[in-house]
Amino acid sequence: MMRGAGRGIGLAALAVVGGSCASIKLTSEIEETPSSERTETGVEVPAGAKLVGEVGGNLLELRLTTEATCFETDFVTMERVRHNVREMDDWDFFGWFEVGFGGLATGAGAAVVGVAPSLSNEHDVDPDTGKEDPLSDQETAYVLGSLALAAGVPVLVMAVVDSFRTVDTDDELPSREDLVDHRTYACDVAPIADVAVLGRVGAVQIELGVTDAEGHLSVDLEPLLPAHVVAAAEASPPLQVVVGAAVVGEVDLSPYVAFLENAAWAEAQTRGSVEGWQAFLAVFSNSSGAMEARAEIARLEAAARAEVEDEAWAATEAEATPEAFLEFVGSHPGSGRLADARRRAVELLLAADRIDEAENLVVAWAMAAAGVRGELGTDARREFNELGALVRTGREALAQEAADAEAAAADRVRRTLSRARSAADGCSTGGCSAANSAIAADAYRLIDSVRSQAGARQVSDAEMRVLGRCGCTR
Repeated sequence: MMRGAGRGIGLAALAVVGGSCASIKLTSEIEETPSSERTETGVEVPAGAKLVGEVGGNLLELRLTTEATCFETDFVTMERVRHNVREMDDWDFFGWFEVGFGGLATGAGAAVVGVAPSLSNEHDVDPDTGKEDPLSDQETAYVLGSLALAAGVPVLVMAVVDSFRTVDTDDELPSREDLVDHRTYACDVAPIADVAVLGRVGAVQIELGVTDAEGHLSVDLEPLLPAHVVAAAEASPPLQVVVGAAVVGEVDLSPYVAFLENAAWAEAQTRGSVEGWQAFLAVFSNSSGAMEARAEIARLEAAARAEVEDEAWAATEAEATPEAFLEFVGSHPGSGRLADARRRAVELLLAADRIDEAENLVVAWAMAAAGVRGELGTDARREFNELGALVRTGREALAQEAADAEAAAADRVRRTLSRARSAADGCSTGGCSAANSAIAADAYRLIDSVRSQAGARQVSDAEMRVLGRCGCTR
């Protein structure tokens, strides 16, 4: 039984130790501190030709120098330390269990060992069996106390060890050098004097001149780069500056292009003609003022067309013939007077009894206005309805006029034949005498005057009346 108690105490101690070992948590934090600084210097770009150029209006200002690019770079050294922080997880359970169990077992073991010498060292005999116990009370106390000490002392020691395991530590790490700043600046600057300088815009190359002692060169670009040359290259071409066979840099020519554009604009405004604005667009067709220039051309052309139209309208009204108004319609299809001109032409055609011609024109105009879609706008529909009404009214008036003329002709025939009959009534009886012959002749002349308008029966009745009354034939 004492051996089983010893095993149980040992297993409990191992479980506590294992749980305690698994309950430590480690975290780390790296601290960096600047410790030293240094600056590195040197030449980043070797000396070479440097161009500074600017255009103001038509004037180009250049300066040529030899120049290198130097640099300064700042570095800082960072010292690095890693702080290791250890802490116990779930100390409320494992930590207090270690202290409680270890302290209790150790105290109990020490107490038992302490009282062992006072116990009997004699072996007891079992009265029932007569066998002697293998251990005396003193030996039993020593064994149990030793087992309790063996179980309690390691656990208590582990509790103490765990408290030391949570102590923080620091690890030194390799230092690191960081780049803080990098600066460049011009160095070894010297002017390039007395050197011939060329300029290149697209495929055009020009001689700009020779630099002075300070490397300066001022150039008036206007006689060297006319507007059409600049515009032919591109919208805002760069000027390549060439020394020897090498391009040493470029200059933005947009200020010069703006100068040329402003000058051309001012000239076009001064001329105030279509040709002047067309000359501007011939060079600056893609400029910011191109749209306004096109609008000005359209305005001037519209004004010229209006003037020509006014003169043509005055001449048409003075002539006042269908042909004159029809010519105006054909020559000025976009005129605001077009509807008036068509109406006047139709009215004059109707007045000349050219009804069919007027009707055909109205139909042709309406079809042209309808186009391929066959649809007329509101204003066009109203205009052609009015013209159609005019043609219908003219046709009705002409028909009425014809009817009136026909009625008048019939009345004239009737009256003429009546006169012929009345004349024949003046003949005397007794045959075709000289007097009767004269009367008959007059009556026959009256009949002949309306023969083509009168009906055959009317003519026949009138002639029979003359013959019967006068007795004279033709």
